[in-house]
Amino acid sequence: MSNHLFMHLDDYIQEAKYIEWDNLQPMVMEAGRNDEGWQLLPLTYTFEATFFEGSYKPESKFPMTWNEMIENPDPNIRAAASNARIENILGELADFEKDAPAFTEEELKRVAAKSYATRIALPEELRMDGQPPNLAMDLGDLSGISMAGDQEYTMIPTYNLSGGITANITTFAAINRNARHPDEAFKIIDYLLSPRVQQTSPIFQSGMQGMPVYVNIGDEDTPSSSKWSMNETHFKQIYEAQKHINVVKFGGPLDECLNNVLAGKDDELAEKSGHEQYVLMEMLLAES
Repeated sequence: MSNHLFMHLDDYIQEAKYIEWDNLQPMVMEAGRNDEGWQLLPLTYTFEATFFEGSYKPESKFPMTWNEMIENPDPNIRAAASNARIENILGELADFEKDAPAFTEEELKRVAAKSYATRIALPEELRMDGQPPNLAMDLGDLSGISMAGDQEYTMIPTYNLSGGITANITTFAAINRNARHPDEAFKIIDYLLSPRVQQTSPIFQSGMQGMPVYVNIGDEDTPSSSKWSMNETHFKQIYEAQKHINVVKFGGPLDECLNNVLAGKDDELAEKSGHEQYVLMEMLLAES
């Protein structure tokens, strides 16, 4: 956006025929805007959550910070925290004005080591491979969860260090500044962002990763044929979780660096890999 590659879309948005702007996830949509206006329009995004049997109801109130989750007396909440991906725990990854990471190396190592230490101290049933399932809001990831069936799950989202949920944009639309037919290009974007297309189009259901930006996806008006159809319990949990989104980012090489941070019993692994990946992040940001 800062390199002026894309057209400003504000005027187009005001004249849109199908977009219901008030029903699009506000924090996610805001990520496509800078001081000059909207240039990118997110189409899909995801956040992660851990799923438990519906009979389990946590006594603690959410939202809470990741640090509060990792110290919570409820082992299920600690499991949800220790299963989370580091990039989603940290939330903001970079201060792009300073071309530097948004967190210290020590903080990165602490999160990696604490997450590992918490996970190996959990009750055995919470340490089993893939249990409890930590999933992204994506049809592929959710394939083992019957969102529309009678079985109900209790969902605990990953909360970041600042006490909100980190969302990751997986698909967005934009128009090149040199486009020969910008009006026609925006008609396609307008159509893609209509509620019914987001609910039912194969483009969204098998061609894109993540969940549509339509906030009511999965509600009672979602056609039963939609793969995003879900029962009322699951819809309410996802709808409420959206309200806690406070960090939105586009995936990139910084996420890959954090995926390579490892931890071990003696903390030496977290120390070594944390340092290596933090230095690599500094190099990538300095070159950006």
